[in-house]
Amino acid sequence: PTPPDKGDVRAAMRVLAALGCVDPPPEGSGGDGTITRLGRSAASLPLGVRHAKMLLVGAQAGVLDYAVAAVAVLSEQAPFLRHGGGADAADADGADDGAPDDPDRRARAAREKERRASVAARWL
Repeated sequence: PTPPDKGDVRAAMRVLAALGCVDPPPEGSGGDGTITRLGRSAASLPLGVRHAKMLLVGAQAGVLDYAVAAVAVLSEQAPFLRHGGGADAADADGADDGAPDDPDRRARAAREKERRASVAARWL
């Protein structure tokens, strides 16, 4: 494998230092810095460092459930679009079969709307 570019490594270290995951090395030392307690904890989670810090800070502040929801949404590329394509793929009613005036479809849409409202009420 090819080693990473030194500029990329320095940029990554600046990000880690800005997040508080490493203490920056003394100026001119050429060292890598020292990993902090936050950095060790973040490294133990199977997430990117930014998302890991969000969860750790949320847990420390007593709002882990909100932090989990935020990280889940931010982890998605397009959290408000359904994947799979098609004209009905992004419909808010969650049903993609049946005619628009089909009573079964309307019932499914109403149940899905209630379910989403219940989920939103728990998180908001």
